[in-house]
Amino acid sequence: MLLNDSIGKDPAKEKLCALRTKGKTAPFEIDSRYVPSARSFRPDATFIAIDGTSPQFVECYLRQGTGRFEPDSYSPEQSYWHLIRPKGFQPGINTQIGISMALCRLFA
Repeated sequence: MLLNDSIGKDPAKEKLCALRTKGKTAPFEIDSRYVPSARSFRPDATFIAIDGTSPQFVECYLRQGTGRFEPDSYSPEQSYWHLIRPKGFQPGINTQIGISMALCRLFA
């Protein structure tokens, strides 16, 4: 896994990507094979994560259809990426893990 600080980023593109997603960016880790694979198809691909009720991994690049640098895809936390959370963090109740934890405590 790689920290988002180590994936070769362009601060101006990250800022534009974040502005166009209208979300609060957050630090994340990503599988070390994902970034080179994605950039082999789109060399200008920029990656951010936004935190909120449902954290999302966002890929932005210059879209041919619109001629704008903008988000193309949003992906919830998965095996290839996740937010970096503080120690002792409890997942939100709206997540599958949070619901499972709540049910276990309820019926314990």
